[in-house]
Parts: sequence; C-alpha cells; structure tokens
Amino acid sequence: MIGALNRSNSVIKSLRMIVVVDVLVLLTFINCCSVSWANRVQYVFTVAKVLALIIIILIGCVQLIRGVSCYCCFNSVAVLATKNTNCIHAI
Repeated sequence: MIGALNRSNSVIKSLRMIVVVDVLVLLTFINCCSVSWANRVQYVFTVAKVLALIIIILIGCVQLIRGVSCYCCFNSVAVLATKNTNCIHAI
C-alpha cells in the first residue's frame, strides 16, 4: 500500500514538473516572439492577481460583517481556545 502511494506521489510530482517546464517554455517563446504579446500576458497575470486579492479581501469583509471574527486577535493579551467552538477569543 505504501509503495503504491509513493509511486502515485512521484507520478504527481513528475506531472507537476512537466507542467511547470511547459509553462516556462511557453512564456519564454511568447517573450522571444513578440514584446507586445509579452506585455499582454503580463497584463493578464497582473489583473488576475489583483482580482484574487480583491476577492480575498471581500470575503474577509463579509465574514467580519457576519460576525465571524474568530481568527482576528486585536489585543495582545493571552488567547484562550474555548471548548464550545474552534474560535480563539481574547481574555
């Protein structure tokens, strides 16, 4: 059983490495062929990163508005994990 898990884990690592190398080759090819295409790719990646940050911030704001603030500790006193919930509350 463990041998099968190790083999499947190594297959996943190999596939991941192949995808990484392919993406790097593709980006290098785009950069060498045309600077304007490279600028477009950079623009798309920048927009994707900013959108991901906005989504994360909005989800955090929604959670705070809903009252889910278990992972926010605004004062530096000792924290205590209650038995009723998984939240951490300041003393």
